[in-house]
Amino acid sequence: MKVSNYYNQNKYNPNFTAIRIVKTSPDEFLHFANNYKNFYKKNFVFRAQSYEQSLFFEHLKTLAVKENASQKWVINNAVRYKLIDYDTINNLPMCVFTGKDIVKLTLYNFKNMIPNFIRSAKFSANAAKNNFPKHLVAAKAIKETVDSDLPRFQKFLKKNNAKYVTYNEFLQEIKTGNLDS
Repeated sequence: MKVSNYYNQNKYNPNFTAIRIVKTSPDEFLHFANNYKNFYKKNFVFRAQSYEQSLFFEHLKTLAVKENASQKWVINNAVRYKLIDYDTINNLPMCVFTGKDIVKLTLYNFKNMIPNFIRSAKFSANAAKNNFPKHLVAAKAIKETVDSDLPRFQKFLKKNNAKYVTYNEFLQEIKTGNLDS
């Protein structure tokens, strides 16, 4: 009886590991966001190496609006000042958190919020002292925080059994119902 309950539970709830790191191109990510809107909205999906890095990219988008400039101009500026490079932008993975792993990610972010804020403040002060372009000081501070936190995020993914898949494998998991929130 116990074995059959275990089998049935896993058969009908196949989402044992609900973290996927998906190798995607920018076009594949847009395709996914546009064609799998319900899945995208119900789960936590971002295209970056870590949650913190996704905040960095969101900051760049906000900066473009604030500076009344195009996103392309801001990205080119960030590349010019070595905050990012085009290769990195084109090769970012899509991170997908479903089910209980959304809660785990939320707790991870909450736990690291204050230390990351303190680090970011220190990095910001250093960037300002070193005559970094004023409009990119906050971006530089966020980027340095991202870089310092990346090993911790990788450890978090490993601890929580993140599965690394290709874009086609990921879509197949969704289509067959093996990955659902």
